[in-house]
Amino acid sequence: MAFREKLAWISVATMSLVYGWYFWTILPLARTGAGSAWHYAKLLQGTIITVVVLQIVLTVAAAALSPREARAPEDEREKLITLRGTRIAYFVLVTGALCVCVAGLFFDTNSLLLGNYALMAVVVANLVKDFTQIVQYRLAG
Repeated sequence: MAFREKLAWISVATMSLVYGWYFWTILPLARTGAGSAWHYAKLLQGTIITVVVLQIVLTVAAAALSPREARAPEDEREKLITLRGTRIAYFVLVTGALCVCVAGLFFDTNSLLLGNYALMAVVVANLVKDFTQIVQYRLAG
């Protein structure tokens, strides 16, 4: 498995678990309006810090297990894989942003839900980027 594929798996695992927990927790609260803005901010802050720390620790561990691969620059194939993932994720993000706009304009959606839906669009786009890269590495290798 290529080192950058490992990084994509790390990103998928950490973001799926941590943000999955966050959205599972926050969306029911946001729909009912329960809790304070401070409570929501603390949940989001903890979520972001957890994702960052997990990704750093796991990336350092992966680099320690294969230091030569970690130091190697991206080759042309890896650059193309990254570009393909980013291109597909862009369309997912734009679609998510449009859905958030529609929810805000045509449905009675509170600002807390809209903000979390926008965050969800970013997370889903990143997951799509990572999954696309994983599939491309599997097809190429």
